[in-house]
Amino acid sequence: GDVYKRQDKENMTIDPVWMKRIKEIVNYGLNAGLCVIINEHWDGGWMEHDAFTSGANVTEYKEMFRKQWTNIAKEFKTYDQRVLFAALNEPGVGGASPQVQGDMLAPDSKEFADRLLAYEQVFIDAVRATGGNNASRVLIVQTPKTEIDLAAKDSYDITRLKDNAKNRLMAEVHFYDPYIFTLSLIPISEPTRLRRI
Repeated sequence: GDVYKRQDKENMTIDPVWMKRIKEIVNYGLNAGLCVIINEHWDGGWMEHDAFTSGANVTEYKEMFRKQWTNIAKEFKTYDQRVLFAALNEPGVGGASPQVQGDMLAPDSKEFADRLLAYEQVFIDAVRATGGNNASRVLIVQTPKTEIDLAAKDSYDITRLKDNAKNRLMAEVHFYDPYIFTLSLIPISEPTRLRRI
């Protein structure tokens, strides 16, 4: 299912009951003195996977992404700067939706990076256009697959992103090395298996 519980694909509206629950969770964090990041995390594959395939209709994905972030941003435009928005989670990672067209682009390719930057620019523009506190809210963009090694590639040039709010963009990378200590399912208590790795 779609974590955003869209009511309709054309307008990218989010179920009001689901949005109420999201706000409840955001408020829990804020009331505890925390900052809260809202992102487009796992979406059934429509954006994080399908939008980065050879058969993707990029114009259509941009418009869907714009509508989605416009709807989310409008809901939170009165929230203070402790609420941050992150465009995606790990672009190019995860499974495909049943509607996928084509194969995944190589995440270290210029084509992938150009497409990611185009989607991120749509995100920035959509959020800023909603006004209120979103005009200066910190926005977070991701590198290809959100991998630190791909962030250093010449193909991904974050300086191409334009934002009217000065010093309000943040880059996100994920670093899972060494894998055995971060994501591996091998129990640490099995030394014989650890020696083989």
